[in-house]
Amino acid sequence: MSEKRKILVAVDFSAISDRALRQAHSLSKALGKDLMLVHVIEEHGGFFSFFTPEQKQMAEEEINGKMEALQKRALKHSGQNAEYLILKGKPYLRILEKAEEINAAMVVMGVRGEVSHKAEEHYVGSHASKVAKAAICPVVTVSNKVTCHNLRTLLLPLDLTRETRQKVTNAIELAKKFNASIKVLSVQPSSGDHTMYTRLTIVLRQVVEFIQNANIECSGELIENKKAARSAVPAILEYADQQGNIDMILVMTQSEAGMFDFFISSNAQEMLKRSKYPVMSIKPKDLERTSVFSF
Repeated sequence: MSEKRKILVAVDFSAISDRALRQAHSLSKALGKDLMLVHVIEEHGGFFSFFTPEQKQMAEEEINGKMEALQKRALKHSGQNAEYLILKGKPYLRILEKAEEINAAMVVMGVRGEVSHKAEEHYVGSHASKVAKAAICPVVTVSNKVTCHNLRTLLLPLDLTRETRQKVTNAIELAKKFNASIKVLSVQPSSGDHTMYTRLTIVLRQVVEFIQNANIECSGELIENKKAARSAVPAILEYADQQGNIDMILVMTQSEAGMFDFFISSNAQEMLKRSKYPVMSIKPKDLERTSVFSF
């Protein structure tokens, strides 16, 4: 019997990190996955580099105490096993290495979102976007605005690429575990391209029918990007706000041609920064080896 895959949770003791941990509790409980809490001490370039050896030892003891307390909390609220690790190095690199080493089911971490100070801009989403881009498993990022303990409705932006439809299997799995519904959304550029409109309509209908055949409540909608922007993110987030019951958005970490631009380098990163909703970023698999379904 294969070992049960774990959910890796990146912890830095911030308020946003705490929200991410609470999101991980609910995911762990619903999916039946154990938790691995990971804190990374950045020795070079971080505040740790200014500490004396004695100060470093005291700080590490304090961190260990905090992680032990979070582990106990995770055990209580998730109902699953939980362990913790304290690593040293670049946070995003160590998180990626550990996720691959344990074959993590997913990574959950906080993301700061938009900020007003230029000095913070370099940090904003830096670790989260790097992890989301390179991780071999789905990455759930949580902002400081919304934490959804019970997923009721998942939003599935859809375009014309085959890769993006791999999100459907992840959405179906989550929806079944949480007894949630799925809203499938396609965004039509304001160019009035009738051919693209027709293709999006066909794909949208097929995906909705596929999800409904999995006995999941699902609806689909095609909207126009009225602002004529290359990025579909503002239109997607505005739609989510209008719905009033969206608990998570699923995106792909690759170029989604139908979404007008490279999703992870621009749109997906923008989604991570701007979304007040938890975002699950999924890296596309090799379509020659992993075919979810064909259209």
